[in-house]
Amino acid sequence: MHFKTSGFSFTLGNVFKTKVSQVILIFLATCLGLFVHLSHKMLVSPSAKPLESQLLTLEGKFSSLDDWGGKTRVVNFWATWCPPCLREIPLLIDFQKTMGQNKVQVIGISIDDVVKLREFVAKSKINYPVLLGGGIGIDLSFELGNTSLSIPYTVVLDQKGSIIAKIPGEIDEGRIQELKVTISGQNSSK
Repeated sequence: MHFKTSGFSFTLGNVFKTKVSQVILIFLATCLGLFVHLSHKMLVSPSAKPLESQLLTLEGKFSSLDDWGGKTRVVNFWATWCPPCLREIPLLIDFQKTMGQNKVQVIGISIDDVVKLREFVAKSKINYPVLLGGGIGIDLSFELGNTSLSIPYTVVLDQKGSIIAKIPGEIDEGRIQELKVTISGQNSSK
């Protein structure tokens, strides 16, 4: 690239040839990278406590898993492009209907983009909160025990936020029945 103004001429290639220019460029790139990283961490990344991680709702508000504290939380990480995830949703809708009055809350965390997610949630009549996870949702699932980083992944948190069950892969009817027994026993002992 060549620049020329009122008798002064230089090429972009010449600017990067001096050691001082290279050091300045590296410094600026490092500062920019650090700024982006820290501002991302401050706004949306998982905190030291995963239950406090702020994710967006479909309405554009921030929410965290702590917002449902005092309830047993069934947190399902999923995406609209994942066939096993889609097969689970009717089971989770029924689970929320039958267990919702027992201090249980299903929460979906999707790694989709907001437009696809809104359309899908409207069509499928999901009766539980769905949060936009994206990359932060993947990090959060890892912090909550999803060491393979695969979806679907479901984790069950007791009323105090401790993990009582981890379910990698697709939930089927048998697993739903097991969850009902586990959660009913957990909630009745409190």
